[in-house]
Amino acid sequence: MNYPVLVRVCARCIREKINPGHMQKIISAYFGADAAAFILQNHAQAAVDPKAFILDHSLLLQKKKLISIKLFGSFKMIVDSTELGENEWKTRKICGILKYILANPDKTVSRETLSTLFWPESDSKAAFTS
Repeated sequence: MNYPVLVRVCARCIREKINPGHMQKIISAYFGADAAAFILQNHAQAAVDPKAFILDHSLLLQKKKLISIKLFGSFKMIVDSTELGENEWKTRKICGILKYILANPDKTVSRETLSTLFWPESDSKAAFTS
C-alpha cells in the first residue's frame, strides 16, 4: 500500500467534493477517526505533504507500547506506566498460563500441554473449554 498516494488522493477528492464521506471513511480505516476529522478540515495540507499527515496520524506509531515483565520474585507486568500485579488478572490460571509461556520463549506450547498443566483433574474436552 502506498500510503502517501492514498492520503493525497483522498485529500484531493475531499477538496473537489468527490464523495468526501467515502474518502473520510477510507482515512478513518487506515489512520483513525481523529485523522478523518483532521483531513476534512485540512485537506489542502494533507494533499501537499501526505508524509507529514501519515507521521502525525499513524495508528501504528500510536499503538506502540512499552511492556516490562518481572518473573523472578513476585510477578509484575508494566504496560507503559500501568502496573499489573499477580492479583489483578481475571483468574490466577490466566496469569499462570502467561507466566508459563513467558518462561518458555523458545518452546511452542500446545493447548494439550496447557490443559495438562493447569487442569490436570479435568478431561481434555473440559480443559479445552476453560
